[in-house]
Amino acid sequence: MQQVETFPEEVAQIYDTIMGYFDYRKSAKIIDDILKNRLPGVANPSILELGIGTGALALELIALGYEVEGIDHSSGMLARASKKGLHHLYHDNVIDFDLGRDYHTIISHAGPLRMDYTPERGHFFETYLTSKQELKQALQNVSTHLKQDGIFLMSVQNTPGSDKKMRSTPEYGELGEFVAKKDITDNGNRRIKRRELWKGDQLIVGITHQFLVWGLEEFNELASL
Repeated sequence: MQQVETFPEEVAQIYDTIMGYFDYRKSAKIIDDILKNRLPGVANPSILELGIGTGALALELIALGYEVEGIDHSSGMLARASKKGLHHLYHDNVIDFDLGRDYHTIISHAGPLRMDYTPERGHFFETYLTSKQELKQALQNVSTHLKQDGIFLMSVQNTPGSDKKMRSTPEYGELGEFVAKKDITDNGNRRIKRRELWKGDQLIVGITHQFLVWGLEEFNELASL
């Protein structure tokens, strides 16, 4: 499968600022609690993160004693993760990756495979992938890379209902709002999200993503095939 750079270089440059409101330490602690409960006999379970990005979550997990590797289809994101001292980073996608080993845990934290929630829809599954067949391939690939009795963890997002105030960056100084534009839904199983980062009246970067969406029952059927 051809690599698709979902996040352009200008987004990779300021990604940590855009996501600066997110509590990665809290997420890492939740994952730590789950693994200690589900894998009590495993010391330092190995973790593969799908969509590792700039490595913010991975660094928190490493601080807790975990071995973390990661894949991402954005070379810009991986370059920034590498600068933070992360190793075992792979420029790949969830459909085709073949790392030649298996893991105790695979994580997709706000990554290519994830759950979301809105008051209108309730909980649902969404993905950057473009077809049901690609999703089935990705889930099979995840299964192939899991050890026996391994665990696949997906985050549950809560789509923000308001704009986020950003921290300052070396590139742009003090930034303004990260504006969440209204989602556009097509036929109930497709979402288009538009996000824009502004400094005053200057648009710094805009991101438009298209997601395929499934309800929980349909996703569970796909995952069990």
